[in-house]
Amino acid sequence: MPPPRKTAPPSAATPVQPPQAGGFAQLVASLSQTGAAGSAPRRARTRKPPEPPPGSLAEQLLQAEQASREGRLAFTQQTCERLWPQLQTEGSAEQQGLCQHLLALCLQYAGRLREAVQAGYAALACFERCAPRPCPVRLLRGLGLHSVSLARLGAQTEVRRLFERAATLLPGIEAERERCIFWNNAGAALHELGELDAACSAAEQALRLLPPGEPGLRAICQANLQHYRLQQALEREHSPALRPALRAMLDGIDELARDGQHHLLTRTAERAAEALQRLGENERALALLQRCSGLIERAGLGSDRGVLELNLARLERQAGRHRSAAAHMALALQLLADSPELERQAQAHLEQSALAEAQGHWRAALDSFKRHAEAQMTLLKRQAEGRDAVQAACLALQASVGPGGGSLPG
Repeated sequence: MPPPRKTAPPSAATPVQPPQAGGFAQLVASLSQTGAAGSAPRRARTRKPPEPPPGSLAEQLLQAEQASREGRLAFTQQTCERLWPQLQTEGSAEQQGLCQHLLALCLQYAGRLREAVQAGYAALACFERCAPRPCPVRLLRGLGLHSVSLARLGAQTEVRRLFERAATLLPGIEAERERCIFWNNAGAALHELGELDAACSAAEQALRLLPPGEPGLRAICQANLQHYRLQQALEREHSPALRPALRAMLDGIDELARDGQHHLLTRTAERAAEALQRLGENERALALLQRCSGLIERAGLGSDRGVLELNLARLERQAGRHRSAAAHMALALQLLADSPELERQAQAHLEQSALAEAQGHWRAALDSFKRHAEAQMTLLKRQAEGRDAVQAACLALQASVGPGGGSLPG
């Protein structure tokens, strides 16, 4: 049977005749036939060729480590979580330790301290098992990073024990870069414990050991030292060192943004804005926070941007600009909703309560304050659980390494 002919469209001169009564079914049939005739035959579906493997385990771990140096922590975490099941069966003790070490770094920056502590102890146990002897370079780096997580949980005694273990390793480490990284981490741990003078001394030692050609590491070490010095000046009344320390930190913010170290911008901008407020330069603090919020937004760090938006809301509320404060506050609550840092969420609810009170919305203020109290209680509970996890991990490490393991508590 020949295919139906295609009819030309009716011209403007020829009016379209309405279908006859009862011809609706015939019209639908003719339209379906025309559509079937005019449709092109389907092509055979071709499968995409499989993607080439990303490389060996060692190569993928090396890529994850390089990404961590460049501040691409999301990529590092995803790679390590994907590789860990395979590493447990095929990887060496050093590779397993490196994977857990990188995971501990990412979790620490994300504020997930309990998980960071567990990953850190797992990394130390793997580095202690390296044959024919413990891997000193990796072990030193693990001790330094792990001390920061423990210090944030307030485990001061255990931090001291890790430092004692590191002191036995340092004389045998020739690479200045590794010693620089350790002293930088030691400074961060001492800062978390409130020992600012010792933190500054450790950060200065890290900068003295900094090898040439390390712009990323240099930016991190300098940012930490500037942070400690500015906090020292803020804690002293009418300190003459406040303006020089602030000037150095503002210059460091530009350097961090230029080097792509956006994950360090939040804390640095927050501290610099605090110093500007102390000096009465609130509008300058506002401009700084807005600029850094834009930089972090382009870098895709949502929860970090939420912290800056929270500070912006506080500044706008103190200036009496409640509408602008409410806009920043809404964005901060949205960005911090999925943040693992409960302390920031508690601060956001407290600021929302203060803003609602300033606007005369008493019921909303009370509701926000209740959420603040709930977040604070959950935070205290998790901190207690984290300290319990430290003790459990210590016992697990002691069982896996044996009585000769130097990184174990006494």
